[in-house]
Amino acid sequence: MSVSDTPAGNEGQRMAVAWGEAVQGMQCRVRPAETNQATTLLLYDVRNIGSVTFYGYRAPAVNFAVRIDNNWYHWLGGADVKGSRFSPGCIYSNSIDLSHPEWGIDVSPGTHSVQIAILVNKERPFWRRCIWVPSNVLSVEFSRLIR
Repeated sequence: MSVSDTPAGNEGQRMAVAWGEAVQGMQCRVRPAETNQATTLLLYDVRNIGSVTFYGYRAPAVNFAVRIDNNWYHWLGGADVKGSRFSPGCIYSNSIDLSHPEWGIDVSPGTHSVQIAILVNKERPFWRRCIWVPSNVLSVEFSRLIR
């Protein structure tokens, strides 16, 4: 996989990767991993630039969606659920491996647009008044079939 975004490795350049549009003070971005080009691993960051605390789950398997071209994918398997607070000013970072079979992704080799979205909430329980926070869009070239 190759990604047509700012090369990873230089902290200043990596941090220059654009964020997705803010939704009620929450933002998300997806960026290339600092690994070899054969991987389907992407890094993501979630930040709260607003003044309200949000809640959600940090595990991508629980409340994330991945869009490849015009198709959205959601985790199909089980997950280890741990709730999280996204307080004003916080930034949380993690990774997503698009080759994991529980994503149910079926993509041929070639260049594709990739975006993620995280589901967050202002209240507990987490399922009330949820909002989706979309990331920026990356142009990613997959060198192999993903299933």
